[in-house]
Order: sequence, then C-alpha cells, then structure tokens
Amino acid sequence: MTWPQALTTGPPLLPGLMAASCWMMLMRGLSALQAPVKMRLARPAVKEVPPYVLHVGGTRARKNVPLLLRAFARYRLQGGRAALVMAGPGDPPSRLPAGAWTLGYVSDALLLALYDGASALVVPSESEGFGLPCLEAMARGVPVVVAGTGSLPEVVGDAGVVTPPGDDALAAAMLRLEREPAERASLVARGRERAAAASWERSARLLRDAVPIVFVSIARSSAASPP
Repeated sequence: MTWPQALTTGPPLLPGLMAASCWMMLMRGLSALQAPVKMRLARPAVKEVPPYVLHVGGTRARKNVPLLLRAFARYRLQGGRAALVMAGPGDPPSRLPAGAWTLGYVSDALLLALYDGASALVVPSESEGFGLPCLEAMARGVPVVVAGTGSLPEVVGDAGVVTPPGDDALAAAMLRLEREPAERASLVARGRERAAAASWERSARLLRDAVPIVFVSIARSSAASPP
C-alpha cells in the first residue's frame, strides 16, 4: 500500500503520526540528534498508536527488503504483535505480508514522528556506507536491529542487536525485543549514549587528525617507488 492510499485506508497509527508530524514542523529548528530529550519532553502525547517496527531506507536491492518481509511474516506467525512500517524512496514491493505498510518518501517531520512511535528500527541491509538511520533511531530512544554485514555492526556496537544472515535470526531478534523488556531498556540506554558520542564535531576532529597521516603515508609510498 502506498502513502496516498494509507492516508485514507491505513491502520490507526497514521492519524496520530500525522498529528505528531504537524507538531514536529514547529520544532524543525531543533536538532534531532542534539536535543532528543528536550523534544521528547515537549512533544504532546499521541494516543491509540498500535505498536510497529520501522524500516527506513527505501527499496533498493542492497536494502534487503525481501529478507525483511520474510522475517516479518515469520515474526507474525510466531506471535509477534507489531506492524511493519517502511519509509523511503523506491517502488513498493508488489506483495506485502499482512500487517506491513509502505509509506514511500516521507518528510523530515514525519520521519521523526515515525522514530518516536516505533518499538524498534530494523535494518537488514547487505551493505551500507554508514547507516545514519541507526544513529537517528538510537538518539530518539529506539532499539535497533541490524544485519551483521558491512558497516552496520560497527555503527551500533553493543548498543544494538546484530543478527547473522537469514530471516530466522531477524525474526527471532524482533520477537526478543518485544518479549524481553529488560533487554529493550538496556539497548535504549546504550543507544542514547552511543548516538550522543557520534556528533559532527567529533567526526570533524577525527577527519582532521586522519588527513595528515594519510598524506604522510602517500608521500612515503611515492618516495619508495622506483622512478
């Protein structure tokens, strides 16, 4: 189901998310990563939003959406209660399991509302250049489940659930977060800490420190090469 269709025929979560989106438009001057606690305290409560897990990133092949849909179907068969909401560019899958919804591209304001309402972010990508949605979700107190490939395990560290390849492992991770509140709370706390450490200022310092090392290495390699 596409975003326009979901506006009129979607699950009960959408009206609440749209209300949150309108409020977030007023708060867009604040940084989601630098002031998540302030925004959470100020945000009005959104009632009657059923639980859902979130996927952000679209439907490109490397996002591994077919595996996500298989894992979600297995999760529901095993008693999982949450819906699946997918946001991002690209053509929607031709077939969706029961309880799965695709919204297509969403505004920044609605994306923040989606993060705030999600019970978990699931990122099964085969490869990612970085994985910014993981940090965005952790900054907003959302536990993260990622595939154990590419840069994702390094991004989440011990603040996320890292799964081996396959839909069985992904479904089991989603069920575990739903049924083990202590583990969920621990991941939320560690995720906030990890996201807080990933500031633009720290990234700039790391880049500044790395550039001289790279140039020295290149110079030495050039000097050692025969003319």
